[in-house]
Amino acid sequence: MKKFYLFMTACVTSVCLCGTIAQTYVTPGGSLQDSIITAESGTTVYVAAGTYVGNYIMKDGVNISGSWNDDFTVQDTALYASVLDGNDAGTVVNFPACEITTTMKGFVIRNGKATNGGGVVLSKNCILDYCLVQNCLADNGAGGGVFDDNSTEPKAIVRNCMLYNNRAKQGAGFKMRGCIEYSVIANNTTTTGAGGGGHSQGGIVRNCVIKNNTSGENAGGLRLYGSCVAVNCLIMNNVSTGQAGGISCESKVSDVVGCTIVGNNVGDGKSGCGIYVKNTLTPAGKFANCIVWGNKKYGISTTDQIYYVSLFNSRFNNAVYNQTTGSGSIALAVDNDDVEGPRFTDPVNGDYTLRDSSVCVNAGLNTCITDYDIIADLNGQNRIIDTTVDIGAYENQTIPEDVPTALIGTMNPAYKVIGEKCAISIMGAQGQTVSIYSIMGTILLKTVAKQEQLIVSAKQGVYIVRVGNQLGKIIVK
Repeated sequence: MKKFYLFMTACVTSVCLCGTIAQTYVTPGGSLQDSIITAESGTTVYVAAGTYVGNYIMKDGVNISGSWNDDFTVQDTALYASVLDGNDAGTVVNFPACEITTTMKGFVIRNGKATNGGGVVLSKNCILDYCLVQNCLADNGAGGGVFDDNSTEPKAIVRNCMLYNNRAKQGAGFKMRGCIEYSVIANNTTTTGAGGGGHSQGGIVRNCVIKNNTSGENAGGLRLYGSCVAVNCLIMNNVSTGQAGGISCESKVSDVVGCTIVGNNVGDGKSGCGIYVKNTLTPAGKFANCIVWGNKKYGISTTDQIYYVSLFNSRFNNAVYNQTTGSGSIALAVDNDDVEGPRFTDPVNGDYTLRDSSVCVNAGLNTCITDYDIIADLNGQNRIIDTTVDIGAYENQTIPEDVPTALIGTMNPAYKVIGEKCAISIMGAQGQTVSIYSIMGTILLKTVAKQEQLIVSAKQGVYIVRVGNQLGKIIVK
């Protein structure tokens, strides 16, 4: 199983002045807050490895980049961690509402303590990227790790982060109105409220792993409140003392699409070991392409995988233990290895990818892919390998025998760097639509291939290429 590695490495050979706006550099012993205050909008403040104790207020248009080596030529969050330590004295990082997109990237944020948002408070037009937020508290409020109560566009984004071992009254890992994506939310705990892993209020939870969280009320893993979307997520091994071991969907419209919800627990006499649904508006949301299996009540196997106070309006192509939930759905057997079981690769060790023989392979609903603009599964692999999407968060990666030989090469496109250009060889793709995306799904180029090779501008990073219905990755170093 491909695991999440929340490490970031980058190299620069030079750092320059851009016009009249200088870049700022901070080393241990220097004042990070003073550097933020005096920086002009458009400046990036680079922060060397070390521990910085205090509370930090961001500034509109001033980006902060951490985890650099001493001479600021290599950025690596594993080797050169920049640690912001709140010393249990307030929110560690506080973002104002920003008119210019403002990013904090590459930090360990720890030991914050506040009513709301012990680690980070986000607002309009803010991005938290490649950060580890841990050991932060909001025991009398929400969002032990991250708190975001902004409802103004553009909303806040948490991306490529790990929210770990935080605590709050509700939404221990996060409470957000914006988007959290490509992140791991683990080992967080609510004291008396819902959302052990997190609480999304009208937001988006995309391509996340939410595991080993505990709720003192409902929703051990994730609480969706309001018009929310959870897509391509693995929600596993969470515990709720109330209802909803994995997810609760409450109030208004919540969509749960392409998720794998497994191994979650509720207390004795409680309901919805996997999902608890209490949507109150019509239409009441969509539940599609999901696997719900192996969730337990007080540690004991049960058929109570989903509990409906009110139904989802649309239910399609799900695979649920001992239940059928809408057209195209599958009632899974209790035994993983049964011919009608999910046939995960290695569920005992947390590998919930699908074997070739799984009944969930090629059993999903393709319109869910287009409706939510999904281009890759939770592992970043092609979301459709054959003609039909698989059920769950992971796509089985076996190439079907009937795929044209000329297109197989597009699964892992050849690449090389030509100066600052990336040459992508697309064999046998003439006449097909070629799209190039950033790793976050932003489309960078869309064209019809007129020849075998395209030359595109590409900085260091990972890109996704779609040729027809086939996807591949390019790594530019």
